[in-house]
Amino acid sequence: RERGHFDFLAGTVLPELETLYARDPGYPLRIWSAGCASGEEVYSVAMILHDRYLGKGAAAPDIGLLATDISLNALMTAKAGTYQGQKFDEMPDRFKKRYFASSGDGEFSISGEIKSMVLFKRLNLMADSYPMRGQFDVVFCRNVMIYFNQESRDKVVSTIHDYVKPGGYLFIGHSESLHRDSNPFEYVMPAIYRKRPVPGRNSAPSGNSPTKLQGVNR
Repeated sequence: RERGHFDFLAGTVLPELETLYARDPGYPLRIWSAGCASGEEVYSVAMILHDRYLGKGAAAPDIGLLATDISLNALMTAKAGTYQGQKFDEMPDRFKKRYFASSGDGEFSISGEIKSMVLFKRLNLMADSYPMRGQFDVVFCRNVMIYFNQESRDKVVSTIHDYVKPGGYLFIGHSESLHRDSNPFEYVMPAIYRKRPVPGRNSAPSGNSPTKLQGVNR
């Protein structure tokens, strides 16, 4: 859904990160799908990254993808990675051919190489803090906050902001919006926001330590 986000990721965000990677080959590229539901979003990101880097046979960035949801049933579905054929209407044919295999009855299962790129964990976004160490270049939190009241939405956005690298991006659903004057992110375009960069840089120093999930909030 909302393919424009993935086009922006591939056409704008990743080239910015490649500039950082060129300066520092140890730069850890970290992306978080917050409220991952049944996994289509994070697997779409994984396929873009695999196609761009890992499938080329060349040196690739240190890539880490985290997907969280409060629902154990959703996480089980996401980990299984099996989807009905109609889910592929907006997917490039080459991705379907390369990364999926038919499992019968009109279902297709995603390849193990894509599954292995994603860490799934249970997480309550309403927690006061999250059990990750480090920050993310990109956070997808799409069509999640439509279920929150304004106070809860402000709390979640403020907490997520702490886990985004300076210069990093937040993607939300097109049916959602953030108050431009009160939220801590800068507006980029509808449903895309950015954490203010450190002056003189387009992202944070890499640090070389990966983002880790130390535990699980329930």
